[in-house]
Amino acid sequence: MERLQADFCVVGAGFAGLAAARRLQDAGRSVVLVEARDRVGGRVWNRTASDGTVVSVGGTWLGKGQDRMFALCRELGLEVYPQYDQGDTVFHLDGATSRYRQYPKIGPFALASLGLAFWRLDRLVKRLPIDEPWNAPDARGLDSQTLGAWLGSPWNVPSAAARKLLQTTMTLMFCVDPDEVSLLGSLVLGSGGAGFEYYVDSTITDTHLIEGGAPEVAARLAATLGPASCRRFA
Repeated sequence: MERLQADFCVVGAGFAGLAAARRLQDAGRSVVLVEARDRVGGRVWNRTASDGTVVSVGGTWLGKGQDRMFALCRELGLEVYPQYDQGDTVFHLDGATSRYRQYPKIGPFALASLGLAFWRLDRLVKRLPIDEPWNAPDARGLDSQTLGAWLGSPWNVPSAAARKLLQTTMTLMFCVDPDEVSLLGSLVLGSGGAGFEYYVDSTITDTHLIEGGAPEVAARLAATLGPASCRRFA
């Protein structure tokens, strides 16, 4: 078995792990970054379709307020360009397809249910101490419940159509099924953006794309660490 000697070992080469390893190196410490997959980037990755088209299936866009990511792209020599946002948004739900400009055509009850759900989530966010989320009121109860279970409750989201829409939206947002996300963990993310609506408003979060896709940022960041620091352990 190979043995490596370093001051620190960082497990996982997603953006958090890459950033941690980089900070340690910048501080003059030796570090080994280990990853089980054959790529870096975590939930940011591309897939190649059968016709050769490369599609982002993880984190894709940069948006307003993400100044450090824009700065990192500039540092790594990556261009960013505006997301094309002209025309209608195509919306598909329960076998029906519609187009809209501002709000999806799901009916007043469903829209009201969406508003109620976001109000309730944001109320939980405001009660969360961002530096110590484990000390939030009923933190244990929040952490023992998934975001998917919360969204699936008619008490929280009265409209069935709104529940389906939120489940789909949160799947895109977290790049994973909401049933795999702790409610407390989702609130931590919500607090970072001053509320959940920040993350579901594409006019705020989806303003720019990255040359080569978001995974290229992770790949170039890993390259700055050097081959001796990045190891794969399946």
